[in-house]
Amino acid sequence: MKKLVLLIVALVFAINITNAQTALRVKQFNLEKGIAIQGYDPVAYFTQNKAVKGNNKMTSIAEGVTYYFA
Repeated sequence: MKKLVLLIVALVFAINITNAQTALRVKQFNLEKGIAIQGYDPVAYFTQNKAVKGNNKMTSIAEGVTYYFA
């Protein structure tokens, strides 16, 4: 019985950590439906000095996060 309780506690703890990591990842990458920075081109901020909406046909995926480029 003690092992079962310990297993349940460990499982709940693991689920909470996973949920916290997911929330942090969404905040860090400004994810909207798995798309980083709400679909804006991350390079344009430096090359055009303004936000430019990316094209969903020009993408790159890094660590499970999709980036759009103009």
